[in-house]
Amino acid sequence: MPKRPKSHRLGAIAVSHARLLFEKAGFACDITNADYGEDLILIPSLEDFVDPFRIYIKVKGIEKTQALSRNHGRLILRLKKEHLIKWVRSPELVVVLEETGQIFYSIPAA
Repeated sequence: MPKRPKSHRLGAIAVSHARLLFEKAGFACDITNADYGEDLILIPSLEDFVDPFRIYIKVKGIEKTQALSRNHGRLILRLKKEHLIKWVRSPELVVVLEETGQIFYSIPAA
């Protein structure tokens, strides 16, 4: 029987939280089905006019215990080098804390 690990459940919850945040801010959101890249495609709009541009978002769900520290609104994580390289190549990054619902964003740099 197939298994669904906790990391997959946490990821799905994180995408849902991020999508809700962006929808409330007025963006149209599409969830991608690929598991190896962006998770959301945002379509901006202003005064009911839809922008022709797209914003690609990578969402990462973490447990509270995965954060090394929180300081002045900043979140510090320890990541594997390979994971960080993937994120640096991604256009955007959104990190969601599943337990608190807080959303942190970052544009990683090497």
